[in-house]
Amino acid sequence: TADFSTLTDAVNALQCGGVSGAVTFFLEDGTYNEKVVLSAIPGSSAFNNVTFQSKSGNNTETVISYANGDATMVLNGVSYVNFENITIDHKTSTYGNCVRVDGKSNNLHFKGVVFDGVEVARTGNNNATVYFTSNASKHDITIEDCEVNNGSTGIFKGGVSGESLDSKTSISGTLFFNQYESGLALSNEDAPVLTNNVISSLSNYADFKAINLDNATN
Repeated sequence: TADFSTLTDAVNALQCGGVSGAVTFFLEDGTYNEKVVLSAIPGSSAFNNVTFQSKSGNNTETVISYANGDATMVLNGVSYVNFENITIDHKTSTYGNCVRVDGKSNNLHFKGVVFDGVEVARTGNNNATVYFTSNASKHDITIEDCEVNNGSTGIFKGGVSGESLDSKTSISGTLFFNQYESGLALSNEDAPVLTNNVISSLSNYADFKAINLDNATN
């Protein structure tokens, strides 16, 4: 009885028609075996947010899974989008990301999301569980009460070297488990807020850092 049988169908409708008000997609329990690619949504704004969330509220029962490399979810120039109480799974792949955020993006919020990254020992940003690329600015990013598993780095957010620093990055109440290089790495950031997070790893990587800050002020 759902309006869309797959996330890709829902995303295609968003790209085609845009939004004229706040929109929430309630995901029924189950595993969605698909790669999700979302670009800028016409009409999205501070008042017209788009939210993807578990209908049951159980983040372990609503799973988006993709195992063929690259990334399970790609957000390209996306703003004013929220994800709540879902699992984004990429752990059975040999490389890639759960989520990769490309292009200029702002006001992205993740709450109660489980990110399951690649389980094999990998290095490099392209194997971060959550990867914010450094090709454009990304402001107002919030990650709250999430769980980030595996990957080379749990969350890597690059910022743009030589330009204005990214701002309003907040990561709180989040658990980081079993990263190989670093739990959390931020570059080119102004006043990031990191509170009440737990980072735990058995990595044997000689240069492992729980938190790695580069060109971060305030």
